[in-house]
Amino acid sequence: MAEYSIEFAQEMSKASNGIVSAGLGAEDAQRAALYIGLVACEIAIKSALEQAGKPISDIRTNRHNLSELLNDLSNCTILTEVSAGALTRVPATRIRSIVVDNNYTDATVGKLLQAEQFGVSRFPNEIRYGDVVRHFPASVIARLSDKVVAWVKLHFDDLQA
Repeated sequence: MAEYSIEFAQEMSKASNGIVSAGLGAEDAQRAALYIGLVACEIAIKSALEQAGKPISDIRTNRHNLSELLNDLSNCTILTEVSAGALTRVPATRIRSIVVDNNYTDATVGKLLQAEQFGVSRFPNEIRYGDVVRHFPASVIARLSDKVVAWVKLHFDDLQA
């Protein structure tokens, strides 16, 4: 049995998007959608790393650091079709360039998961606690979680460390 579940990540992503759909008028609703969306990304990436063959102890080393987890995932490979029926291994770094929201300049999976370099609140503690949360809009992070989960599910069976 796997330590990290992509299905659990998918349910967390649905919950984040559900909060967004219900309305983000309250500051706590935004904080909840943001936090749950980031947890969904964390679990999805950890699930991918585990599936790729990374030891659980190595995955736990980065705990909740989304930037480091993304770096670890970027060191893996996935299969892609280069011509009709011809598959080849390519770096999983391709996840970084997936556009999350066309309404924002450069709102890609890579930029959003490495958001701490732009001065946003650190995940998870500064999202869960404190008076002020500085981050990208919760609706964008909810969509981010959809994109990350979908990518991991698409490549789940061909990920390699």
